[in-house]
Amino acid sequence: MKHFLRFVLIGCLGLIIWGCLEEIDLEVDPEFQDNVVIQGSFVIGDPSVVHVRVTKLFDFTSNGREALSVRRVSLFDEDGNQVELETGDAVGDYTLEIPRNDPNFSVSPEKSYYVEINTFDGRTFRSTPERAPTVPEATELTPRIILIDEFGADGTPRPQEYVEFLLDTELENNEESTFLRWISERTFRSTDEAISDLYTEPKTCYITERAPVSFLPVASSELFTGEIQEFPVFQERIGFRFSEGYYLTVFQQSLTREAHRYWSNVASLINRDGTIFEPPVGQVPSNISNVDDPEDETFGFFYATQQDTIRLYISPEYAGNPRQYCPVIFNNVPPGFDYCETVSVCCDCLTAPRSQLERPEFWVE
Repeated sequence: MKHFLRFVLIGCLGLIIWGCLEEIDLEVDPEFQDNVVIQGSFVIGDPSVVHVRVTKLFDFTSNGREALSVRRVSLFDEDGNQVELETGDAVGDYTLEIPRNDPNFSVSPEKSYYVEINTFDGRTFRSTPERAPTVPEATELTPRIILIDEFGADGTPRPQEYVEFLLDTELENNEESTFLRWISERTFRSTDEAISDLYTEPKTCYITERAPVSFLPVASSELFTGEIQEFPVFQERIGFRFSEGYYLTVFQQSLTREAHRYWSNVASLINRDGTIFEPPVGQVPSNISNVDDPEDETFGFFYATQQDTIRLYISPEYAGNPRQYCPVIFNNVPPGFDYCETVSVCCDCLTAPRSQLERPEFWVE
C-alpha cells in the first residue's frame, strides 16, 4: 500500500517528467479507480482569469491520466455570488476571463473564492475558500550558463550547457509572511522552409510554450529576510529554441500559507535527488472534497493569487549560436516517409500550438 500511495502522490499531480527503465506491475485498489484530480487557480488582475482542469487519477487505457468532462464548473465568492466557467480547448479544461468591474461578478483581492465541480455521475466537489494575497514586485531576472550532467544509454554522464534563470524580488514588509511560487513560459522564434500549399516564401513564427516542470520553485519570507536574490526559477538546455531569439516570461504568484504548504509538498516530490537524506514521500493534502461523501478522496488544489510578470530576452549570441531546428536531416527514412507530417513546424511554423506571425508586444531586443 505504501508503494501504491507513493505512485498516487506523484502520478496524480501530472507535473513530473520521468522515464521508466523497467516495467512495473502495479495493482490498484478498486476504491482508487474513480478518484478525481482537480487543479485550478484564480488569478486576480485585469482581466481576472480562472482555470480548472479535471482528470481521473488513473487511466488504464492510455498513457497518462484521462481528462474528464463534467456537468458544471462554477466559481463562487465568499458572499455566494457565482459564475459558470466555459469549456476550454481541451477535454477537462474549464476557464473564464472576468473583466475589471464586471457587473455580474465583482472581483476583489479582499474576498475569498472557491470552486464547485458537478460531475455527470452526481458527485459535487468543492474547494475551501482561498484569498489572493498581495504579491511583491519581481525586480530582476538574470541568466547564467551552467553545466548539468546528463546520462546516456551507457550510463556515462555527459555535461550539457543550460541557461539558468535567477530571480530577485523584494518581500512584503508587514507582519504577515509572504509566500510565493513561480511559473515560467518561453517564447522563441522559428523560421520554416515554406513547404506548404499556402505559402511560397519562408516565414518566421513566434511560438509560445508553457515551460516543462523539471523542478517547482516556491519560497517564503520565513526562509528569506527582506528580499530574495538570485533564486533559480527555471533551467533550459541550450538548443534550437535559442537559435533565433528567446524570451522567458516568469509569473510570480502570491500564495496563502495553505497553498504554499501544498505546493511545497508537491515540490518535495519533484525536486528530489534520490538520496537517503531526503524526507519520505507522504500524502499531499488537498483543499477539495466531495461534499456528500468525505470518504471519496480527491486530489489537487484550487488557489487564488495575484501575480507579477517579469521577462528576459536571450540572444542567439549569448547561447553560442546553436543550430536552427529547420531543416531537419533524416537518415535511412522508411518507405512512405512524410517529412511534413513528421516535422510539420518546418513546413508551416503556424502549425505549432500558440504560434503567431506577429511579433509579441513585449519582444524587444
